[in-house]
Amino acid sequence: MPFRTVLVPIDLSPCSAQVLAHAVDLAIPTGARLILMTAVDTPLGVREDAPIRTSDDPEPVPAIEVLARDAHQRLLPFVRLAQQSGCRVEERVGRGATASSILHIAKELGADVIVMGTHGRKGVARALLGSVAEAVLRDATVPVMTVRSQHEASCEAGSCAWCQLGVDAVQRQLQAELEG
Repeated sequence: MPFRTVLVPIDLSPCSAQVLAHAVDLAIPTGARLILMTAVDTPLGVREDAPIRTSDDPEPVPAIEVLARDAHQRLLPFVRLAQQSGCRVEERVGRGATASSILHIAKELGADVIVMGTHGRKGVARALLGSVAEAVLRDATVPVMTVRSQHEASCEAGSCAWCQLGVDAVQRQLQAELEG
């Protein structure tokens, strides 16, 4: 059965380009549309509707909205990259827990397959950080293709795990603003 809709969760790290390349390879032969998505959630202890003042808004904006707008902007380079490959591309920003957002969007948009990255954490790191890929694999009703991050010597980060720390920077900044 040819794929018509390929959902590609992007964690916004530089390694996400590797995931996107695999998704493009699946989509091009059948003309499938790519749905690039990322998910945002407020930091622990911060309500989604907590008012945040930004330089772009005259009035305070709900915290989740600030996070969603930032995620949308950070997703755009990946969208452009996929469009340059000739794929039909849409983008979504899920709200809430990442695995739940992925599964919800997959169902809502009728994804035929999910192509997502995995950092391949083991032991204590996996126990503490959990595994979004594992949760999606466990609960998805469509096939899931995982792409293991491959650290490259030219990468500015010390390891693939460091890239993920950058993804959470906006949430840490938001937390600091709320506490300050």
